Amino acid sequence: MIAGPYDGIINNHKLNQPLTLPLSKLWDDHPNENRLLKNGKPKIIRPEYKLLLKLRDRFPKQAKVLNIYGDLNDGSHSDGVVTMPSARSLGYLLRNRVAAYREYRVTGPTAQHSKLHQHNLTVNRTLINFLWGK
Repeated sequence: MIAGPYDGIINNHKLNQPLTLPLSKLWDDHPNENRLLKNGKPKIIRPEYKLLLKLRDRFPKQAKVLNIYGDLNDGSHSDGVVTMPSARSLGYLLRNRVAAYREYRVTGPTAQHSKLHQHNLTVNRTLINFLWGK
């Protein structure tokens, strides 16, 4: 998983954001608004996350999951589109329910949402190590 918005997407008021329902309702997160509790559950539970909570038992138990997320180190605790609590909330859904669950935080300018999956050597190396154990 790379830069997944499991519990909200930052409302940046960009022109390419959906303006009509139902997708427009997903853009409801704000930097530093939410946080994860000690058990990994988000303090603020958004409607889309409630749905994922209901569906989590359907996720394959034999799966090994690597959750990669970004932190621009600019004080937003986000990749510019997805906050770290939103991305990391996947852990509450899957940890102790799958064969393996790991998280990897990318930091700095290469941690920008779209740059996480575009020719990102750090992400590529991490994926290779996860998939092939090198």
